[in-house]
Amino acid sequence: MAGAERRTTTFTLVGLALMGVQFGALARLTWWEYSWDIMEPITYFVTYGTSMACFAYYVLTKQEYILPEVRDREYLLQFHKRAKKVGMNVAEYNRLQESLAQVENDLKRLRDPLRVHHPPAGAKLFDPSAAAMGSSSDLVSTSLWNRTQLRLQNLLRTSKQP
Repeated sequence: MAGAERRTTTFTLVGLALMGVQFGALARLTWWEYSWDIMEPITYFVTYGTSMACFAYYVLTKQEYILPEVRDREYLLQFHKRAKKVGMNVAEYNRLQESLAQVENDLKRLRDPLRVHHPPAGAKLFDPSAAAMGSSSDLVSTSLWNRTQLRLQNLLRTSKQP
């Protein structure tokens, strides 16, 4: 969802801006207002306070404060919150995303010029004679692709309706 991505990006940029303001303030105080002798203990406590904040994050979430994981966690929190608000079925969405990824992976593998173009293990090949006779048991990867895209579009369309 675009809203969750936008909120996560804003959260990240605000964090970067605050770090820049902190750096600027400490640099100004160190080189113009005071000296390093006065600012050294202050920067120590600022650094220690940051370490305490990271440890508090760990205590509350039971996850290390690793920036990509923090970003993913924030995104998922916002995604689930907004999905619940609009009544979107997240399990169905995840299932469709997995099937879409599988089809994209198969297409990528089939289009790779350096590999032999074999179908994935356990896949049924398209039989034109069976298709002419009306057999719908054999699926072409593009029809699976189209069905997955249609289901995903329908899911997103129904979740946008009030």
